Amino acid sequence: MKKLFPFLTVLLSLSAYSIQVDDFNQGNQFYADGDFQAAIESYERSLSGSEVSPAAYYNLGNAYFQQGQLAKSILNYERALQLKGSDEEIIRNLNIARGQLVDEIDPLPRPLLTRVYRGLVELFQPSGWIKMGVVFFLFFVLITAVLILRREPSGRRPLFVTMAFIFIGVSFMANLLGEFESRHLERNKTAIIMNANVYVKSGPDEDTEDLFVLHEGTTVAVRETFSGWKRVRLVDGKIGWIPTESVEEI
Repeated sequence: MKKLFPFLTVLLSLSAYSIQVDDFNQGNQFYADGDFQAAIESYERSLSGSEVSPAAYYNLGNAYFQQGQLAKSILNYERALQLKGSDEEIIRNLNIARGQLVDEIDPLPRPLLTRVYRGLVELFQPSGWIKMGVVFFLFFVLITAVLILRREPSGRRPLFVTMAFIFIGVSFMANLLGEFESRHLERNKTAIIMNANVYVKSGPDEDTEDLFVLHEGTTVAVRETFSGWKRVRLVDGKIGWIPTESVEEI
């Protein structure tokens, strides 16, 4: 019973996002009553409209977790993170689900500068960086307007000019990071293994050599799609081909 408490408290705290409210709230009630299958159906209906929410994906992940469907719970936690960015509660529950996976894959070490850069850009989604760029550009416009329209004392003008350069610089960098991260995500699509197990092949054909086996819930990077097969890469550098229907992209 103690395991349910963190899920339930977070489930209610994320309900403020714009979604199909009736289905979402109905899903919350089913979840609280322990009817997780009905909760899953309600949450999925709430995600069928034009508006989607990290709250609905997150709660759907919780409901799948309670039913022991690790792959689907991880998939929906990841989708929630894509929409919301870094969130301690989502990351915590995602790590709990990952802790029950069969495959333990150690990532390749990354250079310090790469780790610092990835840590920075992953603070926000690409749209978040772009929004930040717009906000700082508006600050720049405001400061520029003050400099042009008002006669500031000569002693204060250098401060305003410095602020203007800072705002336009931050705006430029934020937009640049947002664009780079958007391209990075497009080139490095990730997917979750949905089958109980899948043999990774040396080529896009059933008759090619079996390289290794992956199990449900494992995250892979999709490098290429060809004739019903996907070429995937693991965080430890291993590469191979798996059937398209064995994975679902985040």
